[in-house]
Amino acid sequence: MVEKLQLPFPLLSDPDGSGAIKAYEAWHEEADLAKPATIVIGPDGEEAYRQVGHDYADRIPEDELAEVVEGLGLDAAEQERPTPGEADPSENAMQLAMLGPYFLGNKFAAKAIGIRSPESREHTKRLEAEADRYSEALQAIG
Repeated sequence: MVEKLQLPFPLLSDPDGSGAIKAYEAWHEEADLAKPATIVIGPDGEEAYRQVGHDYADRIPEDELAEVVEGLGLDAAEQERPTPGEADPSENAMQLAMLGPYFLGNKFAAKAIGIRSPESREHTKRLEAEADRYSEALQAIG
């Protein structure tokens, strides 16, 4: 994945959670998989930020994460701009034209859950906002 995306940093693969995920308390025991999590480790090795979500859609917005990282005061990475390769979607990949209706459906499903379950409203508002961010990004790429 690092090579395919030309990332300037390593990625950690931890399928059973034993390498880091369980140590960072981001493992869902009942489901036997990692919870969606964003944990920023500063250069001193200390945790600078932590957000462990409830499900795949419960993530920190990108602009907020950028603020966290900028707050560390690190020098910018020096690298050439990655050049996108040829798209090679599998036969199971969702077609780009279907993503707009998909995100809209996610937003209204979250809204409906929030109406039926007021105690979930804070969480569903985050899901709605994430659907909006994805929809905006989709519109930006045309």
